[in-house]
Amino acid sequence: MRGKNGELLCCPVCGLPLKREGSAWICEKRHSFDVAREGYVNLLCSQRSSQKTRGDDRLMVRARREFLERGYYGLLRDELVRLMQEKAPRIWLDAGCGEGYYTSALQGALSASQGVGADISKEAVRLAAKRDTDVIWVVAACHRLPVGDATLEALVNVFAPTAEEEFARVLKKGGWLIRVRPLPDHLWELKQAVYGDRAQPNPPDLPVWEGFHLKEQRACCATTPVLAGEELEALFCMTPYYYTSSAEERARGASLPPMSVRLAFDIQVFERN
Repeated sequence: MRGKNGELLCCPVCGLPLKREGSAWICEKRHSFDVAREGYVNLLCSQRSSQKTRGDDRLMVRARREFLERGYYGLLRDELVRLMQEKAPRIWLDAGCGEGYYTSALQGALSASQGVGADISKEAVRLAAKRDTDVIWVVAACHRLPVGDATLEALVNVFAPTAEEEFARVLKKGGWLIRVRPLPDHLWELKQAVYGDRAQPNPPDLPVWEGFHLKEQRACCATTPVLAGEELEALFCMTPYYYTSSAEERARGASLPPMSVRLAFDIQVFERN
């Protein structure tokens, strides 16, 4: 198994393996990427300066961290841990890891493995790197993961962008893709309170991809205890709903009455052909 100083990551410029040398990751052509003070490395390369903000912004990242740390999505975290312990991958990656809530739990449960957390949001990866020093944290896009062909034994993708061709490239044959999407009634009470008659159930999302076949699909559902105040506001702000809402709807989301909310996760397990 290749660890933190081995050749697990690849250079985003030339594709050659990167090796950790002191406070930088460097390839044979001497392309060098500094490790930030918090412990992550930015491998977006030339894309870095093309856009000031990438991925989830500070508000969404911090709202998600605040809400998840209260344990309400613990049932999903525990199910992902169980699945990954069953698969027992030695090298795996969380594509769209956010602030590292699930990634860190998986690394803790798979102590003999090496996990990589990748997200396009620098703010999210910065917080993730503060959480766990055993994971290799990188700023990178899901459609351009900084690992070599057929490198990974498992890949996790939780409420994050999907890049099926890239996922097929980086997974070994027989490797596992564990994907999580919302079921139709996920957060339904919240949506009704914010949008009223405009609330719509989430559309089904079960793809058929070349190179993968579905081995297992399961629902993971619960209802939260009564949430109120800052908890509800954090839940609203951590979702994409906040960013697609009108000013009136955002104001409503900031002053919601106490309520219990349905949690409904669709866990899909694919095997790489």
